[in-house]
This record gives sequence, C-alpha cells and structure tokens, in this order.
Amino acid sequence: MEYARDASPNGYYVANLDTYGGNSGSAVFNAKTGVIEGILMRGENDYVYKNGCRVSNVCASDACRGEDVTKLSSITSSFQKASPARAEAPATVAKASPAFEMLKTISPEAN
Repeated sequence: MEYARDASPNGYYVANLDTYGGNSGSAVFNAKTGVIEGILMRGENDYVYKNGCRVSNVCASDACRGEDVTKLSSITSSFQKASPARAEAPATVAKASPAFEMLKTISPEAN
C-alpha cells in the first residue's frame, strides 16, 4: 500500500511508491479521492544485486528512504500569488476521472 511517510519537509513529502527510473515527473494521486497530490521527483535505488543478479529493490513499508514527491500546493501557490486580485469564487472540489472511478470497483484498497 502506498502512503505518505513524512509530510513535514517544506515543499515535498516522502512516500512509499512502487516506481522506477523514468517515472520522475509523473503525477501522484490520492488513492481515496483520485485527486493529484504531487509530482514524483526522486526515489530509492531501483535495483540491487542478489546472488549475482540484478533484481528489483523491494523495501518494507517503513524501510529504505522512500520517494520524494513535490507537493502540488508548493507549485500552485506561486501562481496564486502572481494572479491579479479578483472576486473570490466559491471553492470547488475536483472530481475523480471516470478511469479512477472504474479502478475503485476492481481495486477495493483504493476505497
């Protein structure tokens, strides 16, 4: 199960994610809401040597360094500061995509 391990660092959080090199820049979604929470930036070593072979580095949930995810709020806050003053519109909640809604029906842990 993926989750935020440490949300205290300024501008990013450390998460447990199943990622590999090349995934950097990918959106990181909230598994319960389907809303984008951040952008994957860097993480654990992908492979280790075991018995003379390179294999996927599998870490326990509380082991290894985890992956760093830039908080979307740290990116969007600068846009909000730069935008001209305007009348406040009512807050809206982002709706999950149809694909995410379908995923929830086949993956109970996402509920």
